[in-house]
Amino acid sequence: MQLMEISLLDHNITIKNGSTKLGIALEDAKSLAQNDINLYPILSSSLNENLQIDWPGEYEAKQVLIKSVAEMVEGSEFRHFLFEVNGANVAYVANSGLKPAKEVLDLLSHADVLLVSSLLETTIAVDLIETIEPNEVIIIDLGNPERIQEILKEIARPELEASDKIVLKKAEIEEPVLNYHILSL
Repeated sequence: MQLMEISLLDHNITIKNGSTKLGIALEDAKSLAQNDINLYPILSSSLNENLQIDWPGEYEAKQVLIKSVAEMVEGSEFRHFLFEVNGANVAYVANSGLKPAKEVLDLLSHADVLLVSSLLETTIAVDLIETIEPNEVIIIDLGNPERIQEILKEIARPELEASDKIVLKKAEIEEPVLNYHILSL
């Protein structure tokens, strides 16, 4: 059974769950206008959309439960997300340049799927994977191939193929095996 489909559109993450589309705005938010729910780790939205989440808190929309926690780093707010899609918890960590605080790690420790940006420092990305211990790790290729290679080397997976779409099935999420994927444009 297909649980979710994850892809990149204009450097923004799109997660499709049946008829519901959830977006994570990493760059220009205009490409997210067709989504039902959009999460904003750093950006704020001016789009007229069904649900925009650019503030910390707990939300529910279209049968998706979302928790957002914010961190202030050098005067800027970074929002991290944990959301439930068909019973699977998916975590996204904003790139603040620092390892997330304990409060953030406590929230994200419930993740089955961890979305790791290639913009995160290698040591932070690897530490997140080891700390959170998800069943699925998806490295998001945002134009930093050297960083991806560093992360792959650190996790001892030098031969991982990139894909423009990742489909996760319920059985894969439930297996106690750590799987890695690279999501690329």
